[in-house]
Amino acid sequence: MKKRNWISLLALTAMLGGCSSNNPAEPVLPESKVSMKEVYEGAIYSEAKASNLVLKRPATDTERSIDPYILHNTKRTHFKKLDNPTMYLFVNTHLSTVSRVPVPAYLTEFKLLERDEYAMPGQINLSNWR
Repeated sequence: MKKRNWISLLALTAMLGGCSSNNPAEPVLPESKVSMKEVYEGAIYSEAKASNLVLKRPATDTERSIDPYILHNTKRTHFKKLDNPTMYLFVNTHLSTVSRVPVPAYLTEFKLLERDEYAMPGQINLSNWR
Protein backbone atom coordinates (compact mmCIF):
# COMPACT_ATOMS: atom_id res chain seq x y z
CA MET A 1 0.00 0.00 0.00
CA LYS A 2 2.81 2.40 0.86
CA LYS A 3 4.56 1.63 -2.41
CA ARG A 4 1.45 2.61 -4.37
CA ASN A 5 1.18 5.92 -2.46
CA TRP A 6 4.85 6.73 -3.15
CA ILE A 7 4.42 6.01 -6.85
CA SER A 8 1.29 8.20 -6.99
CA LEU A 9 3.06 11.02 -5.14
CA LEU A 10 6.09 10.77 -7.44
CA ALA A 11 3.89 10.83 -10.58
CA LEU A 12 1.92 13.82 -9.26
CA THR A 13 5.14 15.70 -8.46
CA ALA A 14 6.52 15.00 -11.93
CA MET A 15 3.33 16.22 -13.60
CA LEU A 16 3.15 19.41 -11.55
CA GLY A 17 6.87 20.03 -11.97
CA GLY A 18 6.52 19.86 -15.74
CA CYS A 19 4.11 22.80 -15.68
CA SER A 20 6.42 25.11 -13.73
CA SER A 21 9.53 27.03 -14.71
CA ASN A 22 12.57 28.14 -12.71
CA ASN A 23 11.98 31.83 -13.41
CA PRO A 24 8.35 32.96 -13.08
CA ALA A 25 9.07 36.09 -15.15
CA GLU A 26 10.26 33.93 -18.05
CA PRO A 27 7.42 32.92 -20.38
CA VAL A 28 6.79 29.24 -20.92
CA LEU A 29 6.77 29.70 -24.70
CA PRO A 30 9.64 31.66 -26.22
CA GLU A 31 8.72 34.97 -27.85
CA SER A 32 9.06 35.07 -31.61
CA LYS A 33 10.64 37.99 -33.42
CA VAL A 34 8.30 37.43 -36.38
CA SER A 35 4.71 38.67 -36.26
CA MET A 36 1.76 36.56 -37.38
CA LYS A 37 1.25 38.85 -40.39
CA GLU A 38 4.84 38.30 -41.54
CA VAL A 39 4.44 34.53 -41.20
CA TYR A 40 1.22 34.65 -43.25
CA GLU A 41 2.71 36.87 -45.95
CA GLY A 42 5.81 34.68 -46.11
CA ALA A 43 3.68 31.60 -46.73
CA ILE A 44 1.71 33.41 -49.45
CA TYR A 45 4.79 34.71 -51.23
CA SER A 46 6.59 31.37 -51.04
CA GLU A 47 3.60 29.68 -52.71
CA ALA A 48 3.51 32.38 -55.38
CA LYS A 49 7.15 31.69 -56.21
CA ALA A 50 6.46 28.02 -56.82
CA SER A 51 7.29 26.94 -60.34
CA ASN A 52 4.07 24.96 -60.86
CA LEU A 53 1.82 28.05 -60.88
CA VAL A 54 0.52 29.54 -64.11
CA LEU A 55 2.21 32.76 -65.10
CA LYS A 56 0.03 35.84 -65.03
CA ARG A 57 -0.52 37.46 -68.40
CA PRO A 58 -3.00 39.92 -69.83
CA ALA A 59 -6.14 38.49 -71.41
CA THR A 60 -6.23 38.35 -75.18
CA ASP A 61 -8.91 40.11 -77.25
CA THR A 62 -10.63 36.80 -77.91
CA GLU A 63 -10.76 35.98 -74.20
CA ARG A 64 -12.12 39.43 -73.36
CA SER A 65 -14.85 39.28 -76.01
CA ILE A 66 -16.41 36.08 -74.63
CA ASP A 67 -19.61 36.93 -72.81
CA PRO A 68 -20.83 33.99 -70.72
CA TYR A 69 -24.34 35.42 -70.54
CA ILE A 70 -25.03 35.57 -74.26
CA LEU A 71 -28.39 33.98 -74.99
CA HIS A 72 -28.26 33.89 -78.79
CA ASN A 73 -28.71 30.15 -79.12
CA THR A 74 -30.96 29.50 -76.16
CA LYS A 75 -34.55 28.47 -76.62
CA ARG A 76 -37.18 31.16 -76.13
CA THR A 77 -40.41 30.38 -74.41
CA HIS A 78 -43.60 30.97 -76.36
CA PHE A 79 -45.72 30.79 -73.24
CA LYS A 80 -45.72 33.96 -71.15
CA LYS A 81 -47.23 34.16 -67.69
CA LEU A 82 -50.53 35.96 -67.33
CA ASP A 83 -50.74 38.76 -64.81
CA ASN A 84 -51.43 37.53 -61.31
CA PRO A 85 -51.70 40.68 -59.21
CA THR A 86 -50.74 40.72 -55.56
CA MET A 87 -53.62 41.62 -53.24
CA TYR A 88 -53.02 43.19 -49.84
CA LEU A 89 -55.29 42.60 -46.88
CA PHE A 90 -55.26 44.71 -43.73
CA VAL A 91 -56.31 42.80 -40.62
CA ASN A 92 -57.41 45.13 -37.85
CA THR A 93 -56.64 44.65 -34.16
CA HIS A 94 -58.74 41.84 -32.72
CA LEU A 95 -58.91 39.26 -29.93
CA SER A 96 -57.77 35.73 -30.60
CA THR A 97 -60.54 33.15 -30.63
CA VAL A 98 -59.00 30.65 -28.22
CA SER A 99 -57.26 32.57 -25.44
CA ARG A 100 -58.88 35.98 -26.01
CA VAL A 101 -55.55 37.85 -26.09
CA PRO A 102 -55.25 40.97 -28.24
CA VAL A 103 -53.63 40.50 -31.65
CA PRO A 104 -52.07 43.63 -33.16
CA ALA A 105 -53.08 44.82 -36.61
CA TYR A 106 -51.05 43.51 -39.54
CA LEU A 107 -50.89 43.56 -43.32
CA THR A 108 -50.78 40.34 -45.33
CA GLU A 109 -50.49 39.72 -49.04
CA PHE A 110 -51.66 37.00 -51.39
CA LYS A 111 -51.95 36.39 -55.12
CA LEU A 112 -55.33 36.85 -56.78
CA LEU A 113 -55.12 33.48 -58.57
CA GLU A 114 -54.19 30.26 -56.79
CA ARG A 115 -51.36 29.54 -59.21
CA ASP A 116 -49.58 31.22 -62.10
CA GLU A 117 -51.38 30.73 -65.40
CA TYR A 118 -49.67 30.71 -68.79
CA ALA A 119 -50.99 32.34 -71.96
CA MET A 120 -51.25 30.47 -75.23
CA PRO A 121 -49.00 31.71 -78.06
CA GLY A 122 -50.50 34.89 -79.48
CA GLN A 123 -53.01 35.25 -76.63
CA ILE A 124 -51.36 38.38 -75.21
CA ASN A 125 -49.85 41.41 -76.91
CA LEU A 126 -46.09 40.94 -76.54
CA SER A 127 -45.34 44.56 -77.46
CA ASN A 128 -46.99 45.65 -74.21
CA TRP A 129 -45.34 42.89 -72.23
CA ARG A 130 -43.31 44.07 -69.25
